[in-house]
Amino acid sequence: MASDSDSGSEFSLMDEDEYAAQQPSSAHKDAADHDDAELAQEAEEEQAPLTSQMHVVEDMPAADEDDAGKEIQQLEQQASRVPIGADQYQYDAHVRLIELLRSGQRVDKLYERALQDYLSVALWHDRIARIVPEFDRRLEASDEALDVEAGFIADVRTQLFGPALERVMHHVAESAIVWDLIMNMEVSILKKSTSPSQFQRIQTMFYERLTIAHAGLEETFSRLSPLVTEHCNELYESIMVEASHKKQLGDKAYAVRAPLEAQLMAASYSQQAFDAYIAAEKQQRPPSPAYIATVYERALAYHCLNPLLWEQYLLYMDGGR
Repeated sequence: MASDSDSGSEFSLMDEDEYAAQQPSSAHKDAADHDDAELAQEAEEEQAPLTSQMHVVEDMPAADEDDAGKEIQQLEQQASRVPIGADQYQYDAHVRLIELLRSGQRVDKLYERALQDYLSVALWHDRIARIVPEFDRRLEASDEALDVEAGFIADVRTQLFGPALERVMHHVAESAIVWDLIMNMEVSILKKSTSPSQFQRIQTMFYERLTIAHAGLEETFSRLSPLVTEHCNELYESIMVEASHKKQLGDKAYAVRAPLEAQLMAASYSQQAFDAYIAAEKQQRPPSPAYIATVYERALAYHCLNPLLWEQYLLYMDGGR
């Protein structure tokens, strides 16, 4: 999860003599000025090609993210105890904290750009998984009076959960990996909070999910039952009956699309197989724009150099349905 810290340092660009000549107060001012300029430049570079910033992934390799998260937590605790100018070690700790936070912010920007470029369920999963350690840490530090509709929870839902589900929900073959991860996090909130609205939110998410065709629909249905037993047992029968009705819609939708998914896989995701899938979706009565758009975007991820496919997709999205 991105931090709101916006301070930095230029000491990495100085030699020892220059560094020794500066007092901490002037150094902090120069560092802050340098950081403001760099953040402004990064904002201007938002329109730059993705490849121009690919090197920043090296700032924080994925294998090191857990260690980096632990180090950030330790440095934040340390920074809160001692003023920056109290000793040199403390100042160095602040500089290291800023470097780690900025590295994470740059990686987040790369995710955002990639996710805007094409549909990738795996990439959405990885993007959300990146914030799980910080999410768990904040949740653990919260008390039972946690406001499940505000603060960091609201930010995560608005900035990640909502956009992710909107993009991948109708990916029949793979959407479960994102939905399941998000549901795991929502259940973690439910275990921490006593707010009735949190169970209602989860119930609504299950009802919506059960109407949508996806691999693993039976597992989705089975997962609801123990949650109802634990958190709303007095309404168990009515909730599960309604869930069963929703699942009938999902089963019907999946029965139509499962053969198309099998044909797509058997054809190694060829353009012809995607064309057949799209045609079949358009023949449904009524046709579902969400399913059709998703299949188009899946096809483009495999066949991005096909101009006719792009033309058909753009015409469809522009209303030529």
